[in-house]
Amino acid sequence: MKGIVIFGLLFASALVVQGKSKGSPPKRDENHAQETKPPLPKPSVSTVGIIKEQTTNTQNEGADGESNSDLRRLLAPENIPNIALFFVGVAGIIIAICTLIKIERQTTAAENGVNALIDSERPWLFIPFENRSPAIRPPYLIDRISAAHLSSICVFRLKNFGRSPARVVARKLKMVILNDTSYPERTEFEPDGTIDSKEYTLPQSAEILSYVSLEPNGRISPEERRAVEIEKTSVLWFCGYIRYVDTFNRNNSPTYETRFCYRWIDDCAIESERFWMMAGPAEYNRAR
Repeated sequence: MKGIVIFGLLFASALVVQGKSKGSPPKRDENHAQETKPPLPKPSVSTVGIIKEQTTNTQNEGADGESNSDLRRLLAPENIPNIALFFVGVAGIIIAICTLIKIERQTTAAENGVNALIDSERPWLFIPFENRSPAIRPPYLIDRISAAHLSSICVFRLKNFGRSPARVVARKLKMVILNDTSYPERTEFEPDGTIDSKEYTLPQSAEILSYVSLEPNGRISPEERRAVEIEKTSVLWFCGYIRYVDTFNRNNSPTYETRFCYRWIDDCAIESERFWMMAGPAEYNRAR
C-alpha cells in the first residue's frame, strides 16, 4: 500500500516537472523590457470609487432590464385574456360579498321586525289590585303547637294582562319574617334549589288563585307572632318571582320575569283593615 502511494506521488511530481519544461523560456529582450519598464502608478481611492460606482450602475441597469423584460412578458398579447379573467374573478368576488352583506342586513331587519311584533303581543303576569291594594289575602298564620298537617299560607291572585298565553316555567315565592325593618336579601330573587318548577299555562286575561307558604318550616312561634303583631319589631314579607315564556314558535324565545315584594301592614291609621303594601327597591318590584 505504501508503495502505491509513493508511486503516485512520484508520478504526480513528474507531471508537474514535465508541464514546466514544456513552457518556452522568456526571451531576453522581453525580460529586459519588463525589467526596464517603469512601474505603473497605483490607482487612487477616487478612481476605485468611480470604478465601483460604474460597476454598481451597470448591475442596476441589468436588474432594471430584467424587470422590464418580465413586465413585457407579463403584458404580452397572449396573456391579456388571462389578466382579464383575473380581474373579472376579483370583481365577481367583491360583488358576491356585498350581496351577502346586504342579504344579511335585510334578514336581520326582518327578524327584528318580527320580534318587535311578537314582543308587542307578549304576556304580562301581575298581581292585580283591588281597592288600591294588591289581590293578596291576609296571611293565615299557624302556630307551631297546632296540628302537623297545617301550614302558614297566604293566598293571592295572578293575572295575565298580556295579549298571548303565558307558560310559567319557574317560580320562587314565599313569606319570611325578618327580625328588623330591613328589606329581604337580594338572594330571595335569585334561583336556588327551592324553585318550584311545576309548569302551567295561563291564557290571555285569565286569572288563577295560588298561595305561598311561610319559610322555613311553615309555622310561626308565639314570640314571632308577638314581635310581628304587637311589638312591631319584626316584619312579615311576601317576596319572590315568577318566570314564564310566550307560546310563539320561535328560536331563542326570551324568558320573562315578574318580581314581587310586599310588606304586611296591620297598624295603619288610615286604613281600617290590614293589608299588603308594595315595598322595597325598584328592582324588587319589576317586570321584564
